[in-house]
Amino acid sequence: MYLIEQQRATLDSNAGALRQAKIVQVVVKARPAWGTGKTRYLTLYDPKARQYQLPGGHVRESDPDNASAAIREIEEEIAGFVFDPETDSLKSIGTIRTDDLSRTYSVLTEYEIEFFLLSTVDGKLPEVRNGCWVSERDLLKQRERDGEPMNVKGLQILDQQLAGGIASLPGSMGMSGPAALRTLVRDRRWELLGLLIGIAGLTLSLLPLLR
Repeated sequence: MYLIEQQRATLDSNAGALRQAKIVQVVVKARPAWGTGKTRYLTLYDPKARQYQLPGGHVRESDPDNASAAIREIEEEIAGFVFDPETDSLKSIGTIRTDDLSRTYSVLTEYEIEFFLLSTVDGKLPEVRNGCWVSERDLLKQRERDGEPMNVKGLQILDQQLAGGIASLPGSMGMSGPAALRTLVRDRRWELLGLLIGIAGLTLSLLPLLR
């Protein structure tokens, strides 16, 4: 069935989708560890679809809304993670519509995908056994991981729509103490330099008044 649908879509660029699906996907963005220089994004392996993709899945009729569906999905897919509204949040970052051949249902499907950015005050997530942290370049180029394909076509569209792309999104894991200071110095070095120069100038201008 998959090959037949693939052929139909190849021969007819206007081939209509045979099913519709509402999907939520969650962007989990880890700032680079000190000295590594690369931001990483979490992808999970879906054995049914036989590919890597962002955390998330289908919106069910029992889900009150898309955000609730996204929370349910990440709690199911990231073992040990429990969403706490006191410390965690999901921010909608955009919705796209696209047609794609479903590897699960083997038919051309019209997808409505809402993307959320996860923010958590925890410095790290529980270990994800079926997950893989990938660079932005590999993510958007859909490079294979462990010999398996990656499907983030919807994210590619969103990246073009977002001002500054997904690179402009803040990191998901909150930090405090030395880690937060190192990140601030790395990401805002010129602003911090200007602030220090301003403080030094103000101090020098006040010295004569203190004598």
